Amino acid sequence: MDIQEMALSAAGVGSMGKTIKIMLIVVVIFIVMGTAAFFIGKYLGKKDEENGDKGIIPAETDWGAALTIAESEAAQSHARKLYEDMKGLNMWKRDIKMYSDYLASSDRVFVATANYFDDNYGGGDNLAKWIDDENFFMTNLSDAVEVADSIIERLAKFGIIA
Repeated sequence: MDIQEMALSAAGVGSMGKTIKIMLIVVVIFIVMGTAAFFIGKYLGKKDEENGDKGIIPAETDWGAALTIAESEAAQSHARKLYEDMKGLNMWKRDIKMYSDYLASSDRVFVATANYFDDNYGGGDNLAKWIDDENFFMTNLSDAVEVADSIIERLAKFGIIA
């Protein structure tokens, strides 16, 4: 070993090359793992979407019968309250209970509310679109967005898409 090799070895140049190689290998491994996770997640998401029940009306609901007076009044009340809350520019705190009550209604009242809203207040947009366009800035954002997303998802099951 001559003096030049000893100087390079003492300076750690040889070990620095190994460090760079190891760092490159680690980066490549992370890129491969991330890409694999992305494609696996994408595949599983498509599989779930294909197996979903989007657009299928539950069999146990008696859709052929006319709404009872109580169901009709509940649908009209929900639609009116939702419209009053969403009309115009509303940046103030909202009563999320109104949205939760609508979400908790039966399938018949839920769909009847959406239909009544479309016929009387929608102005060309359906209820799902109105809720999707709303801003819940001053309300407890995470709760409001969760309830709004649940309403939009449930409406989509009945073919009412934002």
